[in-house]
Amino acid sequence: GTLRKCDMPRLLAGFPGDEHLEVIEAAETRRRKNLAGMGDVNKKKDEEERFQDWLVKKKKVRQELKIQKETFRVLREEGADSLVMIAKWEPQRSLLKLLPYLGSGRRFVVCSEYLEPLVRTREILEEQKLAIGVRVVDTWFRQYQVIPLRTHPMMRMNGAGGYLLYGTKVENNPRDE
Repeated sequence: GTLRKCDMPRLLAGFPGDEHLEVIEAAETRRRKNLAGMGDVNKKKDEEERFQDWLVKKKKVRQELKIQKETFRVLREEGADSLVMIAKWEPQRSLLKLLPYLGSGRRFVVCSEYLEPLVRTREILEEQKLAIGVRVVDTWFRQYQVIPLRTHPMMRMNGAGGYLLYGTKVENNPRDE
């Protein structure tokens, strides 16, 4: 199945459940008590507007939790056919937590702006024998100016780029070690 984007840190933490809703419910109760004790009409109006904003946030949190629960259920029950991950900082923790949901012989790709975290992740994958064909490649495409006896990269190039870590997951069989 196709999974929607969700809050990965919460998902990777093992999905905390409904305690976020309990915190919201407690705050909502406090706001209602405060609103009842106010005398000034303008203060009541401002507080009511903030309360309505709070209700909208509560609804969004509930929707997000519903999406996360469904995502977690699909991952647990059905697994994943492939894994594509974009990492801002350290991808290894997230990748190692998501790899068990990826079927054996399935491909994964991790995109990062930085080379070093991907190299460390590749070393861990190879050390623990979790994947084969693990490679780290540069995504920066360079155009070359070709003139007789003077071939060199174009002078005005965009410096944006990144790196990809890719490989194929394998089952780690303790008998092979």
